[in-house]
Amino acid sequence: MTKILTALALAGVAAGASADTFFSFASDDSDQSWTFSGSGSSFTASIANSDPLSLLIEGGNSGPAFALDVVMTGDITVRYVTTVAMPSGESLHVYSGSGSFDFSDTGGNLLMTLDIAAGSFTSFGTANAWGTSATFQSNDMFQDQVTYTATAALIAAIPNPSAVGLAEGPSLAGDDFAFTMTSINSDGSIPYGGVAPGVALDGGFLPNATWYSEGSYSGSAREFVPTPGASALLGLGGLAMARRRR
Repeated sequence: MTKILTALALAGVAAGASADTFFSFASDDSDQSWTFSGSGSSFTASIANSDPLSLLIEGGNSGPAFALDVVMTGDITVRYVTTVAMPSGESLHVYSGSGSFDFSDTGGNLLMTLDIAAGSFTSFGTANAWGTSATFQSNDMFQDQVTYTATAALIAAIPNPSAVGLAEGPSLAGDDFAFTMTSINSDGSIPYGGVAPGVALDGGFLPNATWYSEGSYSGSAREFVPTPGASALLGLGGLAMARRRR
C-alpha cells in the first residue's frame, strides 16, 4: 500500500511542469491582416482562421521548440495615467491595461488563455498623438498580474509537452508577456502605404479614431499546475505501474 501511495504522490509531482515555457510570435506572421485594432479606451486582437499566426513554444531556451498555427482573439481596456515630456521634445503616453487573449487552433479549439489583471501600455508620440509604435506588457515580479492557462487541446497538440514545461491547467506566479506594436495608423488599408501614421488623441488622451497595427509577442510561464482531472489520470497511471511491480 505504501508503494502505491508513493507512486501516486510521485505522479502528482510529475504532473506539474517545472521548466519555464517560452511563447512568441513574430510581426507579420499573419501577413494579410492587422494584428491589433482599437479606438477609445479599448483595443482587440482578431486574427482570422484564414490568416493564422505561428506561435512558437519552447522550454526555457534549452529544450525543443514547437510551432502551432493559432488564431488570437482578445479585448484589452486601457485607462490613461499620465504623459511624460521627453527631453527630445516628444511625449510618452502611459496607460494601465487589463483584459485577456485567447489562442485557438484553426478548427476553433481553445489552446491557451492569457489573463492580465494589470499591465502597462505606452506609446511614444507627440503631445496630442500616438506615434507609430507602442508596447503592452506586464509581469509577476511584485504581484500576480499575469496568468496563462493551458487546455487539454494544447497538451494534445504538442508531441512532448513536458519537454517544454507544459501541463493542462493554470500557470504559477512568475509569468510575463510583452506585445510590441508597430506601423500604428488610422488608415487600415491592406496593403498599407504609409497613409495616416499614428493616431490623434482626444481631450482624455485616448485615440479619437480607429487605429490598426502590426504586432509581435513574447512571454514566459514559470510553471503550470495540472487540473484535478489531469492529475487524476496521471495518478491512475502511477497506480497501475505500482500494481504491476508488486
